[in-house]
Amino acid sequence: MRFAPLLRRPCLGFASLIVGATAATAAPGGRMSVMPLGIYSCGVPGDALGSVRQVDESQGFHVIVGSSYAVGEETGNYLLTGDRLQMSNGPMKGRTFSRESASRLREIVDGQESETFCIRIRPLPKG
Repeated sequence: MRFAPLLRRPCLGFASLIVGATAATAAPGGRMSVMPLGIYSCGVPGDALGSVRQVDESQGFHVIVGSSYAVGEETGNYLLTGDRLQMSNGPMKGRTFSRESASRLREIVDGQESETFCIRIRPLPKG
């Protein structure tokens, strides 16, 4: 058997490929995904006598590419697993949102849904 010496050697590259593939598909919290690119505006609900919602310009952000976002000139990354979006680093690090629809998020504060929600108001400008 001329292949016997090859069979006795551990093939660490192949084993790590299998482990890596398993870890990627078995993410805790659900399937990993990304948000639609665009400009997200955040605020709280308004009232019947005034605006439908009260926008807080300081809370808004742009989803720019893949799982990256920007606030002004600063950038960061997020992790979207299932319906949970976690700002991993950058200017919004530590903020958590529940995804209510493809383009609407509700902020989670102390484990509870808050009044603050963010919606995608438009795609990113071309160019």
